[in-house]
Amino acid sequence: MFALLDEHARLFRHMQRPSLMTAGGVFRVETDGLKGSAVGSVIRMSGTVLGAALSVEEVVTEYRPPASKFWETAGQPRLWVVGGYRMGFALSPRSGGSRLTVFIDYRLPEGGVGRLFGRFLGGSYARWCTRRVLEDAVSSFGVTQENGGPNTAAAWIMGACGVWLIGLGLYFVCLRPALLPEDPRFMGTSMEAIESMVPGLKGWLRNVFIVMGGFMAACGVLVLHLARTVFTFRRNVTTGAFVVTGLLTVALMSAMNFALHSDFRWILLAPVLLWLAGSACLVIRR
Repeated sequence: MFALLDEHARLFRHMQRPSLMTAGGVFRVETDGLKGSAVGSVIRMSGTVLGAALSVEEVVTEYRPPASKFWETAGQPRLWVVGGYRMGFALSPRSGGSRLTVFIDYRLPEGGVGRLFGRFLGGSYARWCTRRVLEDAVSSFGVTQENGGPNTAAAWIMGACGVWLIGLGLYFVCLRPALLPEDPRFMGTSMEAIESMVPGLKGWLRNVFIVMGGFMAACGVLVLHLARTVFTFRRNVTTGAFVVTGLLTVALMSAMNFALHSDFRWILLAPVLLWLAGSACLVIRR
């Protein structure tokens, strides 16, 4: 098993295939003449994610076959959700085989946007990366894992739903006008008539939308937090709760916009479909 895990290109083959966690991006793994099999050996990974060039250089810091191998980043990696990190695996004998432990200790990226991404998504990415190494060992040797596998697709889809709810809430708090052009059209009147008949309506509606937006954003924060913690692993209790939350938020909002013949009804159908996809991933354990 150590010989298989010692091949860095094989160890990180999950980074060399498009996946949801890499937003469809593919990374190339290169090693120096020591091929990552000695202390001081250098491993480089580079690739493109959503049009942005990302790269990281690693140095092997401990190499004790057939027991363990550790490595850490050199310099400042160009990554989105994690900064510098130390990673490795250890093998220990146990009855009937070996026990494989994979770990990663990481720092948050430097800079405002990267640090924000790291706070919300760094943990999910780190768990996905270590879990994929374990899953590759399972597929190669037929060994068993002590914990259930992660719902990686569900976690990322649910995370996207949470980000959407936060953005929608902030729109209602900061940008959404009291009345959209479609509102008086639905009521069969004009904006001028509404303003003359109910002069204080716009001010009152702005206060209502600020409160509504705050609740939307708060719901999004909770969904995003669940996506990067509970949804990452197999937890049956969360599936029903998440489905009901979707029905009472994005699905209900979309239905009302269709009832109003809103100009945005088709756009607001997209998060419902995203929510359904995430719920399906939870049910089928993806």
